[in-house]
Order: sequence, then structure tokens, then C-alpha cells
Amino acid sequence: MQEASLGERIAGSSVLQGAATLAATVAPTVTSCLFAPVTLALLPVLMNGYMVNEHRIRIESEFDKLNAEIDSLRIDVAAITPEKFSFINECVLTMTQTLDSEKFKYLKNAILNTAQRDSRISFTDVAVFSRMIRDISVSELLFIKNNFYKENISISSHERHSELFENDVKIASNESKNNCIVIPESEIHEDIFVGLQSLGLLTGDSWRSMYKWSPVAGKLLAILGITDARLPPEDRSH
Repeated sequence: MQEASLGERIAGSSVLQGAATLAATVAPTVTSCLFAPVTLALLPVLMNGYMVNEHRIRIESEFDKLNAEIDSLRIDVAAITPEKFSFINECVLTMTQTLDSEKFKYLKNAILNTAQRDSRISFTDVAVFSRMIRDISVSELLFIKNNFYKENISISSHERHSELFENDVKIASNESKNNCIVIPESEIHEDIFVGLQSLGLLTGDSWRSMYKWSPVAGKLLAILGITDARLPPEDRSH
């Protein structure tokens, strides 16, 4: 019997498998958001609603394109480790829950990069990066992309504009402001900063409002195929 291609393995022999996955994924989500008695009456309507059908059609189309791209690469399925295949499946599941086309593109990159790279990935990595790709927003990804070249990131308020604060910035950036970016509170949404911290991508001293990128931030950019990020003098993605 001919071995199934990677495209067939991750999405089934037909893109309709993707729609089935979507239906199985959306239903519990809808159910958990509504009172049970109401859910039983509304679920068929919700599942057949215009937006759900539009999303299903879009997912089927995107999976079809992804399968074609995977097959064209002639990826050796036998060489894909269980850890990599587990992460690829997590990416596929996240795709079925994603409405943002930009994030969908990054998830597709993650699948292709994981399948093609020779680098190893552990089940611990799978758990960590699966949470990240599921929960991170495009706004958060763009913040990393645009600011990754800085070693230190500081959030300032009107009260913090003082000589003491300027000294803190100097110390944290190894006596040089070239390695530090100071962002006024008015220019950043708090949810982006909190989100990056909760995902373990941004760590630091909240008392001084001084933060650094964690080592996994660079790895996440690489996995998602974000190659145009501004990098620091010493690349932290490895």
C-alpha cells in the first residue's frame, strides 16, 4: 500500500476532513459559551449560520492550498518524528480556530518549516510552542517583530520622566541607550504587553518597567517564518 503523503496525514485524504475538524472544534466552543438549555436549541442554527459556513469554506480552501504545497515539496513523511508530527497537528487544530488571515499564514509557515527542517524538537517544545501559537495574537507577533532588535524594552509614564529613570535605562542597557527602547505608555496597548508576559516571551523587572525578550521569542519568530524581523547585534533566535 502506498504511504500517505504528509498532506493526507494532517488533513485527511480530502479537505472535507478539515471541515469535520472545524465542526468538532467549533461546537464545544459554542456550547461552553451559552447556557445549556439555550445551546440545545440554538446550536444547529449557529453551526449552519452564514459566518460559520463562510469560515468552513475558507478553511477547506486554505487546507487544499496547504496540501498542494506540501505535496509539491515531496517531504519524506517517514523522516518526520512523532514530536514534529504532534506539533504539526497542533498547528492544524489552531488553524481551524483562527479567523485572522495573517495568523493563518504564520501557522502555515510553522507547518512547512517544522516538516522541512532537520532540527529536533522535544515534546516539551511541542507543549510550549503549541500554547504560544494558539494564544498569541497578530498584534503581539508584530510587536515582537518590530522590537526584537532591542535588548531591553522599557515602558514609561509621565511620572517616570526623571533623572533616576534615565539612569535605570542606562544601567539596563549596559551603559548605552542604543540597546534599549523606551516606549511611552500611550503608544502601547496594555493587553499586548500583558499577553507577551503571560506567554513567557517577555520577562523582566516590573518595578522599573524594564523588560527583556526571553530566549524562546527568537525561536518562535523562526518557527513562524517571520524572517524580516529586526534582529539584535547577536541573533537570539538560536
